[in-house]
Amino acid sequence: MILPKLVSFISFAFISSQIVSGKPIIGVPEDQLHLYQPITEGKDIGKWRCIGAPTVLLNYNQINDGICDCPDGSDEPGTNACENRLLFYCKNKGFLPRYISTNKVSDGICDCCDCSDESFVMEPPAYKGSDCLTLQNVYNHLIEEETNIFAEGAKALEDLKVKHSIRSIEDELANGQKEMETLNVTVNNLRNQLSDYESLLVQERTKYEEDLKKNNPILYEFEKMDMTYLSQVVNSTFEEVGKISNAYHEIIKIMDKLSSSYTPSLKDRVVNENVANFAKLYKESLEKIKTDPNIDTGLKGQLADYFLVELPKLFTDGKSDDTARYVLAKITFVRALALGKVDYSVEIVNAIDKIREMLNDISENYNVNFQDKGVIAAVNSYKDYLGKYESSLKTLVLPENFIKEIDELYKFVEENIPKLTTSQVEHGAEGETENEESNEMMGLSWGGIMNKIGGLLPRDYQSSFGSTILSLKNQISTHENEALKLKERIKGIEEQMKDKEELFNKFDDLNDEDKVLLEIKELIEKMKDFSITDKIDNYSYEISLNPKEMGSILQKETKGNQKTVSLGELQTIKMDKTFSLIKFVEYLKLKYTDEDIMLHLINENGKIGEEIYLFDNLQDINNGLIFEYENGDKCWNGPHRSARVYMRCGNTFKIHGVQETTKCNYIIDASGPLGCNSTFAYNKDIQRQI
Repeated sequence: MILPKLVSFISFAFISSQIVSGKPIIGVPEDQLHLYQPITEGKDIGKWRCIGAPTVLLNYNQINDGICDCPDGSDEPGTNACENRLLFYCKNKGFLPRYISTNKVSDGICDCCDCSDESFVMEPPAYKGSDCLTLQNVYNHLIEEETNIFAEGAKALEDLKVKHSIRSIEDELANGQKEMETLNVTVNNLRNQLSDYESLLVQERTKYEEDLKKNNPILYEFEKMDMTYLSQVVNSTFEEVGKISNAYHEIIKIMDKLSSSYTPSLKDRVVNENVANFAKLYKESLEKIKTDPNIDTGLKGQLADYFLVELPKLFTDGKSDDTARYVLAKITFVRALALGKVDYSVEIVNAIDKIREMLNDISENYNVNFQDKGVIAAVNSYKDYLGKYESSLKTLVLPENFIKEIDELYKFVEENIPKLTTSQVEHGAEGETENEESNEMMGLSWGGIMNKIGGLLPRDYQSSFGSTILSLKNQISTHENEALKLKERIKGIEEQMKDKEELFNKFDDLNDEDKVLLEIKELIEKMKDFSITDKIDNYSYEISLNPKEMGSILQKETKGNQKTVSLGELQTIKMDKTFSLIKFVEYLKLKYTDEDIMLHLINENGKIGEEIYLFDNLQDINNGLIFEYENGDKCWNGPHRSARVYMRCGNTFKIHGVQETTKCNYIIDASGPLGCNSTFAYNKDIQRQI
């Protein structure tokens, strides 16, 4: 309020006495008193200029005289005379200095604990409240009590971390850096070993090729061919052939079961027609298809032996007990087997496609009103079938390079096998027998090839190599294997190092709050099925915190029918410092209701709705941990229940209160070690704003 003129004149006299006595200007902080010094030289000596409008010159005794003379109100720091001056400074000697709103000045109530805001009121204040010394004692007790609570809570949090083997992000990073240093040393040593092996292999291969070219030119030319490639193509092709074979048998099984289990009398036209079409197709072509995935698997292994064992042995030994025609017939069969299997798989895929058309028609168009169990089972089985095989039901094509390579191999065998076999083609009775054997193999049908091939491709061989070349080859093979092992070890370590680098980068991108939250989440997950239980009013509550265990909040009536409802399932764990400050202020106000300490911890800033608190960084005892729950049981004639659990620092887990802030939306106040800020250290002179 604006003071009456009478009070202003009294104030004038009072101020004059203050100036004479040298007392400081009221309502001004120490660091601004220099702005209120009178002019000490010139014609305006003893006068004073408005701070924000220095062209306005006043008598020094016009400061705090109850009359607003300066446009910026700077001449009235200690009164409420200027409407545009919003704040008054309480020095509060012995306690915390603070600002209050000027509308509290000279209102008969001591808002400053030193009562300086009532300095210009002649009557004694109607209410003084606690003095500064008393408030300081209360504040010291508050700090001691809250920091003790933190110390106990932080100790409990550390115990939980030790119990569940949780390390801080900083510890993880430090330990990871040490591991990276060890891995670096290890991988560099392995790379040096690999380099030595590779250098040695270059020398050994050079010597081997020179000796081989000189002593066994046929084997030298043979080893230029890529038997590994041929074997890999055959292996992958027969793998796909096996899948197609399985797919064929399973889709036949689905249709067979449908044919025997559905109810024709329901007269479902789509089902009846497709079952009839399947029976017709089976008689016309399907029963002629012969395929066995087990045989395909066996052939895959036998063909691998042929390319990787039998042919290399033949040319390494440099001799064969079989005739040239027999050896040529054999490679012809192998080529025919690979190409023929691919061609035959096309026929199988085409058959599958025809059956799929029938099942697609049934699945999309059968009469659902009939609820035919046989049809429903077939539709479901077909759906599972597509999920399992759809990506495999494609036409197989051998790579052109494979056909080229196997043709070149045939020409090489044809050219060189006569030089290696022990007997040549002869005329007469013996030659006729040999020709008959070869002609028999050359004239086999596709089915005959499949039946004959098992006897043509032996799996076990006894090596009879004793030459220097073979010894060198074995030595090269041994060193290649060692080099391969080193490469695998190096690759494994490099992947570990890459994972650690990614982890380091991830941690580098995290702020301190995110790091703490990461540790808390890891701890909660290791606490597994832990929950907080407590009774509040007529309800008992059980709060589960673990997101991996479908954390939820259950509310149960303790009286009556003891109905239990869900307040929601855990959706989010986060930290909210702003909300944490609001809850901390609420907590202090409830805890210290008998004292007016909280009023004197508010430092006003002139903005409506904002409060700045002077309890230093005390609120940082709490890390701002919040658990958000949604999609609980639906309220009668309302939304689904939801809740936010705010957890402040404490040495044990406890629920303190539950509020329904809006319909079926709850705020739950809890405490426990998880809410403690492990990095907190008490620090004075930090203001907190709400």
